[in-house]
Amino acid sequence: MKNDNRRRVIYAAIPLAMFVLSRYIYSALFLFLLAPFVIVTLVERRGVSTLGVRFEREKIPSYLFYTIVGFLALMLVLIVDIYFWRRVSNEIVDLSGPTSYSREFVDQVLFVAGPEEVFYRGYMMTRIGDWLGSMWGLFSSSFLFGLEHFLTRFFIYGYTTPASLWVGVSSMIGGLIFGWQFQKTNSIFPSLIAHIAQNLFGYVITAIVLGA
Repeated sequence: MKNDNRRRVIYAAIPLAMFVLSRYIYSALFLFLLAPFVIVTLVERRGVSTLGVRFEREKIPSYLFYTIVGFLALMLVLIVDIYFWRRVSNEIVDLSGPTSYSREFVDQVLFVAGPEEVFYRGYMMTRIGDWLGSMWGLFSSSFLFGLEHFLTRFFIYGYTTPASLWVGVSSMIGGLIFGWQFQKTNSIFPSLIAHIAQNLFGYVITAIVLGA
């Protein structure tokens, strides 16, 4: 009972602490990457492979398949998202790519896709899954992923409520895709690669598809 209560406190406290810190310190997002490893080794006393940090050579075809399928699904969501967003809001969406792909790649690994995948899929999804079952783990972590995107857009970036909700819902759908990749491969790498690829090339590909 004591261990269950401690686990629930960790589940509740960490996302809140991360959000509060990230409102004031951009580099605090790096804690999303570090915190799960600290908790696993010092609190749970388990191996980091329980976060999905594993790579098995014989599963490379499976990794490639789910990475590609996941990326295509993410692109479909993004294209539909941008298409309807522009029609509903009548706002201009910047679909240009990053000015420096190498710098953006490093940022994605350390501050965006890397921390998010380790935290939401490697940690939250697996731990809630151990606690309540794999489906609860998938949907709960995806909901929290979407909620975090809604809150940051609303409180930090100053989006309107409808715009923030739009981002939150599309992020939750993306979280379901990332979680599906993770569950199918039992590895964080397919969802991580697809996440980074979408963030690096998604808008450029969307611009080509939509003729923007």
